[in-house]
Amino acid sequence: INRIQNARKVLDLRYEQRIEVIWSAEGVLAEAIAEHAAWIGKETLATSLEPGDPGSDAQETDVDGAPLRFAIR
Repeated sequence: INRIQNARKVLDLRYEQRIEVIWSAEGVLAEAIAEHAAWIGKETLATSLEPGDPGSDAQETDVDGAPLRFAIR
């Protein structure tokens, strides 16, 4: 949630603006994102939170050492 919210700020999105998130992660992190997708979507105003290739404009970060790539559309 924190990584997506920070990206929203960098992109200068309006507070109430709905987004779509495409993400890529592996292992435990991917399982956690999939399991909590509804909650993450609610907290970040994401109308969709889907695994896939976030493309060349992806944000790259890590969560507790696990790599995460995501793009906001």
